[in-house]
Amino acid sequence: MPTIAFACGAECGNITAGSAPVAPVVQHWNTVTGAVAIETVTVRTAGTKSYKFASAGTPLDLRHTFASNPTTGVIRCYIRFSSLPAVIINICGFVTAGGSFCGVRYNPTGTLLQSVAVGAQTGGKLIVVDTWYRLDIRVTTSATPLST
Repeated sequence: MPTIAFACGAECGNITAGSAPVAPVVQHWNTVTGAVAIETVTVRTAGTKSYKFASAGTPLDLRHTFASNPTTGVIRCYIRFSSLPAVIINICGFVTAGGSFCGVRYNPTGTLLQSVAVGAQTGGKLIVVDTWYRLDIRVTTSATPLST
């Protein structure tokens, strides 16, 4: 079982890049790109906050950089679309030092979530507006190519 190195459920309200950690928590985001906001109306289950990414075709990103290179990465997140994007969007995953993305992205041509492992894409779930989806991702970074 992987050791938890970072966890955030948006309850902290942190959307600032480079914000100093408050013990015992690590720094949240090394990079914040685009219009990322804290949402307090549309949230999942018992939470009071969620992250809202409002994209008009521009890249959006909350990125956490690990101090070391883990051999296994695990992500669990919940997503919900209030409208379907018209462009390919990386939803969550890992980016290698070489810039390769491995995780889940939204593909507007078939409105599918697709697993991406260094260029290889496989079809996924048909997305319905205003529906919550749980994503569980496990990436083995020591494999060549990366595997999901």
